[in-house]
Amino acid sequence: MKKIFTLIAFLCVCLMIYPSSKVINVEYKDNTVVSVGLSPELTIQFVGDELVFESATSKQQFALADISGFCYAARSTSVEKEILTESFVVTPDALQIVGLPQGTVVRVYDLDGVLVCEDRADDTYRLELARLTNGVYVVAYGQVARKIIVNRH
Repeated sequence: MKKIFTLIAFLCVCLMIYPSSKVINVEYKDNTVVSVGLSPELTIQFVGDELVFESATSKQQFALADISGFCYAARSTSVEKEILTESFVVTPDALQIVGLPQGTVVRVYDLDGVLVCEDRADDTYRLELARLTNGVYVVAYGQVARKIIVNRH
């Protein structure tokens, strides 16, 4: 009985860490969007010219040539409607974060920890990627830090 209780507690903690309300939206060039729910067993990898999301129960593949960007979204649901609380979108031209609290400071660092840019956002933050050289950057705001890669050919 103790083992069953421990297993149930572990599963509850896993569900709190990876709630089904967190998704990655894959945005196509024709403006259609496919949402992929995040889970602990999900792997995301580039295979040849495709982006592959795979778990024990599903596998989704997307041709990179058809994709215009990605959006990480944390969603909360109410009885009346679904509310998007934050979205993080990277396209070939820009980074855009929507749904930020008023006055949020967004900082971009290179991998050496050097502050590249800092701006205050009112709901929406937009950074033209042409301002950055090719490389890996950390975007930090509030309690969140995300990595982006700029690679212009």
